[in-house]
Amino acid sequence: MADIDKATSWGRLIFAILLRRAKMIGRPLSEVAAEYPILLEPTPTDVKGRIRYFESAERLFGDIATFRSGSPVFESKEN
Repeated sequence: MADIDKATSWGRLIFAILLRRAKMIGRPLSEVAAEYPILLEPTPTDVKGRIRYFESAERLFGDIATFRSGSPVFESKEN
């Protein structure tokens, strides 16, 4: 039962973050969620699925951080 509770709380956290991102950039939640579709699905159980899931979560957190602080320091591979 604890695993279900953790998954539920993680899902709620991701939903709240997506909702906050939508409000920050002034776009509907459906558009923002379409950029991170794997985050609205149940957490994958296989390794590759989990890697894709957490890469998408990392991209979401990075997008929020960039929005808050401005453009990233390293914008290209040449830097």
